[in-house]
Amino acid sequence: MNPNHWIIMPVVMPAIMAAIMAMAMRHDVVLQRVFSLAGTAALIAISTGLFISTLDGTVQTYQLGDWVPPFGIVLVLDRLSAMMLLLTSLLAAGVVLYVTGSGWDTRGWQFHALFAFQMMGVNGAFLTGDAFNLFVFFEILLIASSGLMIHAGGGMRLRAGLQYVVMNLAGSTLFLFAMGTLY
Repeated sequence: MNPNHWIIMPVVMPAIMAAIMAMAMRHDVVLQRVFSLAGTAALIAISTGLFISTLDGTVQTYQLGDWVPPFGIVLVLDRLSAMMLLLTSLLAAGVVLYVTGSGWDTRGWQFHALFAFQMMGVNGAFLTGDAFNLFVFFEILLIASSGLMIHAGGGMRLRAGLQYVVMNLAGSTLFLFAMGTLY
């Protein structure tokens, strides 16, 4: 595999993991925990490798499907984005260990899948090479975070989640108008 293809893995791997957990493991929390811990460990290894590959100061780009900008998605890996990927994957490991140890993930069925989707959005936002795809990845992480907010259920959580969604829609609308103005 060409080393440049590893740049897409912090985005694709959580997306595939989330889909598998949401569809095939939705009623088996123990299997979700194992899968989530293994995926987070793999994400740490990939992020570490990407970080090491940027230590010499090179900036790597990855064009999905070999489509040139502005028609295709371009991911850019530099030292800052690699460091943010590594930091995020380390923090994700802490979160997965905490929710597994405390039992927080048993309060609903989709915690690990939603968390993986959120990791996909965060990693994509760090790697994106243009403002429009930043908006797309930002929306992915916001949708997942609103799902995580109402994860355990209850009236107060639902009310807070609804307020969160409304505020995010207003912010996303402003973000979209600003990008439309820039483009």
